[in-house]
Amino acid sequence: MGIKTKIFKDGKWVEGEELDFEIIKEDWNIYKAEDGTIIKIKVVAAKIIRTEDKNRLTGDPGYTVTSQNVVSAIVSDEAKKK
Repeated sequence: MGIKTKIFKDGKWVEGEELDFEIIKEDWNIYKAEDGTIIKIKVVAAKIIRTEDKNRLTGDPGYTVTSQNVVSAIVSDEAKKK
């Protein structure tokens, strides 16, 4: 079981539990800008908290994820000249 915690969500304090997790897959989103530059972005989860508030339609528990964006750019020769 994870560590009990409270988080501020939707204007109120909510009980939650920080969960351990295993990375199954972390892919890059890859974009090509009009100047030929390739931008790669990946979201990396740092913390996952399951909260006691429930989804009104499904009854599923809520989850909050603390994450960091990792960004890499492969700058085109054209963009370097500008």
